[in-house]
Amino acid sequence: MYMAIPGQAIPSAWRRYGAAETNQLDNSRAKWLIDLFLKYPQARFDILHASFPYTAETAEIAKIFPNVYLNAAWTDTLSPIAYKNLFKEWLTYVPLNKLFAFGSDQFNVLSVAANAERVRDLIATALTELIEEG
Repeated sequence: MYMAIPGQAIPSAWRRYGAAETNQLDNSRAKWLIDLFLKYPQARFDILHASFPYTAETAEIAKIFPNVYLNAAWTDTLSPIAYKNLFKEWLTYVPLNKLFAFGSDQFNVLSVAANAERVRDLIATALTELIEEG
């Protein structure tokens, strides 16, 4: 996790999926950063992995705070089904300019392309389901 100097145009990225390293799932919650969001309203916070598995809570935080953004990088890798469902949910109430649908740090460029294709398919499925459900 790192943070840019407040007031600069560079967003700060916050890795909020740390359960694998610490065995403390609760450390993944973006709510622990709310004091920072309030203290630095001019800074932009990019919440990596959308705080998985606390994605609904994080979406609500992003909706409330103008300086918080949801970044779904790697969420599709953690769980494709959860990714489709969370994106479907986000599209119904989170402003679109707050969503980053894809991010990948694969070691092979072909893996990045394959990952991007999977994300496109998951988003297409989410959109199709939203249309069919009315």
